[in-house]
Amino acid sequence: MTYILVEHVPPAQVYCDIRVKVGLTPRSLASAEKGLANSIYGVSIVDTTDQSTVGMGRIIGDEGCFLTLVDVAVLPLHQKKGLSHLIMKALVTFVDTKGSKDADVTLIAVGEASAIYKKYGFYPTAVDNSASMRYSRSTTNLRI
Repeated sequence: MTYILVEHVPPAQVYCDIRVKVGLTPRSLASAEKGLANSIYGVSIVDTTDQSTVGMGRIIGDEGCFLTLVDVAVLPLHQKKGLSHLIMKALVTFVDTKGSKDADVTLIAVGEASAIYKKYGFYPTAVDNSASMRYSRSTTNLRI
């Protein structure tokens, strides 16, 4: 198999399918369409044997103070072939060449992926009094 990296996000349905197949949180097609359209930058990995998209990654944020790498994913059948490194190299190159020099550049590493991210200059930021947190839309949230 041979692969190429293309500088665009995948189509929304492909994006949704990849997220499910790699174990990321599922997204609705409508949410994917809106979110992908608001990406600052994105890449897809295409298998040239059948033109299928087998990997992806993108950057979101405000283009000034904050940039976040998200959706770095490669389908299981195509993992362990260096494709995550192609994605990360493209994303980090974009950050380094087009991003504000004082922007906070972040990502959330899931599982063993942190080893790959460390190779590209990312490091754990959790300290004693910090935590990565996710907002829950449950009806039991206390509102002040």
